[in-house]
Amino acid sequence: KLQFLYFIENLKKVTMADWAESSAQYLQLHQIGQIWERITHALVTMRPDNVIDFMISKLETLKTQKDVPGRRLVFLIGGPGSGAEEVAVSLAQDLSTVPLDGSIFISQAGGAEATAEKVALTLRSTLLDKGYNVFTIHNYPVAISQALLTEIQVTPASLCIYLEIPEEDQAVSTGRAKDDIQAEMNRDVLPLVEYYKAKESLLTIDKTQPDWYDKVKTAVEREKSLLEPVE
Repeated sequence: KLQFLYFIENLKKVTMADWAESSAQYLQLHQIGQIWERITHALVTMRPDNVIDFMISKLETLKTQKDVPGRRLVFLIGGPGSGAEEVAVSLAQDLSTVPLDGSIFISQAGGAEATAEKVALTLRSTLLDKGYNVFTIHNYPVAISQALLTEIQVTPASLCIYLEIPEEDQAVSTGRAKDDIQAEMNRDVLPLVEYYKAKESLLTIDKTQPDWYDKVKTAVEREKSLLEPVE
Protein backbone atom coordinates (compact mmCIF):
# COMPACT_ATOMS: atom_id res chain seq x y z
CA LYS A 1 0.00 0.00 0.00
CA LEU A 2 2.81 2.41 0.87
CA GLN A 3 4.53 1.64 -2.42
CA PHE A 4 1.30 2.30 -4.28
CA LEU A 5 0.81 5.65 -2.53
CA TYR A 6 4.43 6.56 -3.28
CA PHE A 7 3.85 5.67 -6.94
CA ILE A 8 0.70 7.83 -7.10
CA GLU A 9 2.49 10.78 -5.47
CA ASN A 10 5.37 10.59 -7.93
CA LEU A 11 2.93 10.27 -10.80
CA LYS A 12 1.24 13.48 -9.69
CA LYS A 13 4.59 15.27 -9.61
CA VAL A 14 5.52 14.06 -13.08
CA THR A 15 2.09 14.94 -14.45
CA MET A 16 2.20 18.43 -12.94
CA ALA A 17 5.73 19.01 -14.26
CA ASP A 18 4.69 17.90 -17.74
CA TRP A 19 1.60 20.10 -17.56
CA ALA A 20 3.64 23.13 -16.48
CA GLU A 21 6.19 22.55 -19.24
CA SER A 22 3.56 22.05 -21.94
CA SER A 23 1.67 25.13 -20.71
CA ALA A 24 4.80 27.26 -20.90
CA GLN A 25 5.51 25.98 -24.41
CA TYR A 26 1.94 26.76 -25.46
CA LEU A 27 2.11 30.29 -24.07
CA GLN A 28 5.41 30.92 -25.81
CA LEU A 29 4.32 29.37 -29.12
CA HIS A 30 1.21 31.54 -29.35
CA GLN A 31 2.85 34.67 -27.88
CA ILE A 32 0.19 34.94 -25.17
CA GLY A 33 2.46 37.04 -22.94
CA GLN A 34 3.13 39.58 -25.69
CA ILE A 35 -0.56 39.77 -26.62
CA TRP A 36 -1.61 40.34 -23.02
CA GLU A 37 1.14 42.92 -22.53
CA ARG A 38 -0.06 44.93 -25.53
CA ILE A 39 -3.68 44.88 -24.40
CA THR A 40 -2.74 45.77 -20.82
CA HIS A 41 -0.64 48.70 -22.01
CA ALA A 42 -3.55 49.84 -24.17
CA LEU A 43 -5.94 49.66 -21.22
CA VAL A 44 -3.81 51.68 -18.82
CA THR A 45 -2.94 54.24 -21.52
CA MET A 46 -6.35 54.75 -23.13
CA ARG A 47 -8.43 53.98 -19.98
CA PRO A 48 -11.70 53.20 -21.78
CA ASP A 49 -15.01 53.22 -19.93
CA ASN A 50 -16.16 49.98 -21.51
CA VAL A 51 -13.23 47.68 -20.79
CA ILE A 52 -14.69 44.50 -22.29
CA ASP A 53 -15.61 46.10 -25.63
CA PHE A 54 -12.21 47.77 -25.77
CA MET A 55 -10.38 44.48 -25.18
CA ILE A 56 -12.50 42.73 -27.80
CA SER A 57 -11.74 45.45 -30.34
CA LYS A 58 -8.00 45.17 -29.69
CA LEU A 59 -8.13 41.38 -30.00
CA GLU A 60 -9.96 41.79 -33.32
CA THR A 61 -7.21 44.17 -34.45
CA LEU A 62 -4.49 41.70 -33.47
CA LYS A 63 -6.39 38.93 -35.25
CA THR A 64 -6.58 40.74 -38.59
CA GLN A 65 -3.32 42.73 -38.52
CA LYS A 66 -0.15 40.77 -37.92
CA ASP A 67 3.25 42.37 -37.42
CA VAL A 68 4.58 43.84 -40.63
CA PRO A 69 7.26 41.33 -41.73
CA GLY A 70 10.73 42.29 -42.94
CA ARG A 71 10.67 45.76 -41.38
CA ARG A 72 12.45 46.93 -38.25
CA LEU A 73 11.48 50.25 -36.70
CA VAL A 74 14.06 52.50 -35.09
CA PHE A 75 12.62 55.60 -33.45
CA LEU A 76 14.85 58.65 -33.12
CA ILE A 77 13.57 60.82 -30.29
CA GLY A 78 14.92 63.89 -28.56
CA GLY A 79 14.06 67.40 -27.51
CA PRO A 80 14.19 70.56 -29.61
CA GLY A 81 17.49 70.84 -31.45
CA SER A 82 18.39 67.16 -31.05
CA GLY A 83 18.99 66.79 -34.78
CA ALA A 84 16.97 63.59 -35.19
CA GLU A 85 16.15 64.33 -38.83
CA GLU A 86 19.82 64.89 -39.71
CA VAL A 87 20.72 61.60 -38.01
CA ALA A 88 18.07 59.75 -40.04
CA VAL A 89 19.44 61.23 -43.28
CA SER A 90 23.03 60.35 -42.36
CA LEU A 91 22.04 56.77 -41.56
CA ALA A 92 20.28 56.50 -44.91
CA GLN A 93 23.46 57.61 -46.66
CA ASP A 94 25.76 55.36 -44.65
CA LEU A 95 23.61 52.24 -44.21
CA SER A 96 20.86 52.53 -46.86
CA THR A 97 18.15 52.62 -44.20
CA VAL A 98 14.86 54.37 -44.94
CA PRO A 99 14.26 57.67 -43.13
CA LEU A 100 10.65 58.56 -42.36
CA ASP A 101 9.34 61.86 -41.06
CA GLY A 102 6.48 61.19 -38.66
CA SER A 103 4.98 64.61 -39.28
CA ILE A 104 4.29 63.56 -42.90
CA PHE A 105 2.24 60.46 -42.16
CA ILE A 106 0.54 62.25 -39.26
CA SER A 107 -0.51 64.89 -41.80
CA GLN A 108 -1.64 62.17 -44.22
CA ALA A 109 -3.75 60.67 -41.43
CA GLY A 110 -5.53 63.97 -40.81
CA GLY A 111 -3.06 66.15 -38.94
CA ALA A 112 -3.35 67.16 -35.31
CA GLU A 113 -6.95 65.92 -35.15
CA ALA A 114 -6.06 62.39 -36.32
CA THR A 115 -6.45 59.63 -33.76
CA ALA A 116 -3.42 57.60 -32.71
CA GLU A 117 -5.08 54.58 -34.31
CA LYS A 118 -5.44 56.27 -37.69
CA VAL A 119 -1.84 57.51 -37.59
CA ALA A 120 -0.60 53.99 -36.83
CA LEU A 121 -2.57 52.58 -39.75
CA THR A 122 -1.09 55.24 -42.05
CA LEU A 123 2.39 54.25 -40.87
CA ARG A 124 1.55 50.62 -41.53
CA SER A 125 0.51 51.42 -45.09
CA THR A 126 3.71 53.43 -45.62
CA LEU A 127 5.88 50.54 -44.43
CA LEU A 128 4.11 48.07 -46.70
CA ASP A 129 4.67 50.39 -49.66
CA LYS A 130 8.36 50.93 -48.89
CA GLY A 131 9.34 47.28 -48.59
CA TYR A 132 11.89 45.30 -46.63
CA ASN A 133 14.37 47.41 -44.60
CA VAL A 134 15.22 49.21 -41.37
CA PHE A 135 13.18 52.39 -40.98
CA THR A 136 14.55 55.28 -38.93
CA ILE A 137 11.62 57.42 -37.86
CA HIS A 138 11.78 60.92 -36.38
CA ASN A 139 8.93 63.19 -35.22
CA TYR A 140 7.07 60.05 -34.16
CA PRO A 141 5.84 58.89 -31.76
CA VAL A 142 5.10 62.06 -29.84
CA ALA A 143 2.82 60.41 -27.28
CA ILE A 144 2.57 57.11 -25.45
CA SER A 145 -0.75 56.39 -27.18
CA GLN A 146 0.99 56.55 -30.58
CA ALA A 147 3.77 54.23 -29.40
CA LEU A 148 1.21 51.79 -28.06
CA LEU A 149 -1.01 51.75 -31.16
CA THR A 150 2.07 51.26 -33.33
CA GLU A 151 2.86 48.10 -31.36
CA ILE A 152 -0.69 46.83 -31.70
CA GLN A 153 -1.41 47.75 -35.31
CA VAL A 154 2.01 47.79 -36.97
CA THR A 155 4.93 46.16 -35.17
CA PRO A 156 6.86 46.92 -31.98
CA ALA A 157 9.86 49.21 -32.38
CA SER A 158 13.01 47.13 -32.11
CA LEU A 159 15.04 50.14 -30.95
CA CYS A 160 14.40 53.65 -29.68
CA ILE A 161 17.39 56.00 -29.75
CA TYR A 162 17.21 58.97 -27.40
CA LEU A 163 19.44 61.78 -28.63
CA GLU A 164 20.34 63.59 -25.43
CA ILE A 165 21.76 67.12 -25.55
CA PRO A 166 22.26 69.74 -22.81
CA GLU A 167 19.41 72.15 -22.24
CA GLU A 168 21.76 75.09 -22.91
CA ASP A 169 22.56 73.72 -26.37
CA GLN A 170 18.87 73.23 -27.07
CA ALA A 171 18.17 76.85 -26.18
CA VAL A 172 21.03 78.17 -28.34
CA SER A 173 20.23 76.04 -31.41
CA THR A 174 16.48 76.73 -31.33
CA GLY A 175 16.36 80.24 -29.89
CA ARG A 176 13.70 79.14 -27.43
CA ALA A 177 13.45 79.80 -23.71
CA LYS A 178 14.70 77.06 -21.39
CA ASP A 179 11.36 76.88 -19.57
CA ASP A 180 9.57 76.29 -22.85
CA ILE A 181 12.00 73.55 -23.82
CA GLN A 182 11.74 71.87 -20.43
CA ALA A 183 7.96 71.89 -20.63
CA GLU A 184 8.08 70.15 -24.02
CA MET A 185 10.60 67.62 -22.74
CA ASN A 186 8.44 66.77 -19.72
CA ARG A 187 5.28 66.56 -21.80
CA ASP A 188 6.42 64.72 -24.94
CA VAL A 189 9.93 63.29 -24.76
CA LEU A 190 10.69 62.03 -21.26
CA PRO A 191 7.53 59.87 -20.97
CA LEU A 192 8.62 58.10 -24.17
CA VAL A 193 12.12 57.67 -22.77
CA GLU A 194 10.70 55.95 -19.69
CA TYR A 195 8.30 53.89 -21.79
CA TYR A 196 11.02 52.40 -23.99
CA LYS A 197 13.42 52.07 -21.08
CA ALA A 198 10.84 49.85 -19.37
CA LYS A 199 10.66 47.79 -22.55
CA GLU A 200 14.47 47.47 -22.60
CA SER A 201 14.63 48.85 -26.13
CA LEU A 202 16.07 52.29 -25.31
CA LEU A 203 19.54 53.45 -26.31
CA THR A 204 20.53 56.82 -24.83
CA ILE A 205 23.12 58.72 -26.85
CA ASP A 206 25.01 61.60 -25.27
CA LYS A 207 25.59 63.94 -28.19
CA THR A 208 28.32 65.81 -26.32
CA GLN A 209 30.58 62.78 -26.78
CA PRO A 210 32.78 62.77 -29.91
CA ASP A 211 31.87 59.20 -30.85
CA TRP A 212 28.12 59.60 -30.46
CA TYR A 213 27.32 59.02 -34.13
CA ASP A 214 29.50 55.91 -34.27
CA LYS A 215 27.42 54.45 -31.44
CA VAL A 216 24.19 55.24 -33.29
CA LYS A 217 25.53 53.74 -36.50
CA THR A 218 26.70 50.56 -34.75
CA ALA A 219 23.30 50.06 -33.15
CA VAL A 220 21.45 50.52 -36.44
CA GLU A 221 23.91 48.24 -38.26
CA ARG A 222 22.96 45.57 -35.75
CA GLU A 223 19.28 46.14 -36.58
CA LYS A 224 20.06 45.58 -40.26
CA SER A 225 21.86 42.36 -39.43
CA LEU A 226 18.73 41.12 -37.64
CA LEU A 227 16.42 41.68 -40.58
CA GLU A 228 14.62 38.48 -41.45
CA PRO A 229 14.19 37.66 -45.15
CA VAL A 230 10.64 37.72 -46.41
CA GLU A 231 9.57 35.06 -48.85
